[in-house]
Amino acid sequence: MSIFLARISKGRTVRELCLGMVSGLTAGTWLIWTILGGNTLQLIDQNILNIPQLIDQYGVPRAIIETWAALPLSTATMWGFFILCFIATVTLINACSYTLAMSTCRSMKEGAEPPLLVRIGWSVLVGIIGIILLALGGLKPIQTAIIAGGCPLFFVNIMVTLSFIKDAKVHWKD
Repeated sequence: MSIFLARISKGRTVRELCLGMVSGLTAGTWLIWTILGGNTLQLIDQNILNIPQLIDQYGVPRAIIETWAALPLSTATMWGFFILCFIATVTLINACSYTLAMSTCRSMKEGAEPPLLVRIGWSVLVGIIGIILLALGGLKPIQTAIIAGGCPLFFVNIMVTLSFIKDAKVHWKD
C-alpha cells in the first residue's frame, strides 16, 4: 500500500500525507459513527427497532441492514451505501493490482507506469482469489489464508530489517 500512496501523492511530503490521511479518516469516521450511532440509539430508545432481538434471530448483518433501512429516504440511502461500497471495493482492487504490477515489473524506469495488461491481469487475479475465498465459506477461510500468507512475510520482514540495519551502519559512517 505504501508504494501506491507514494505514487499518488505527487509533491507531498510524508508528513503532509500522513497528517491528511489520519485527520481525514478520523474526521470521516467520527462523523459516520456520530450520525449512525445516534440514529441507532434513537431507534432503540423509541422502540422502533429491537436491535438485540434482530441480532439474536438473524445476525449482525441483518441488524445493520435494518438500521440503515430505518433512515430517512431508506431506498436512496441503501443505494448510496451500495454505490459507496462498490467504489471502495474497486479502489481497493485497483490499488492492490497497481502495487502488485509495480512490484512485479522488472524493467520499469523511475516514474513510469506499469503496463496496462499487467495491471488488468493482477486485478482479475485478485478478484478471482476474493471470489474463491468467499465461496469457500465466509471469514474463516479468509482468516486462515491471511495467516498462511502472513507467516512467510514474517521471515521476509526480518531479512528486510536486518538488511536495513546493515545498510544503515555502512551509510552512518559516511
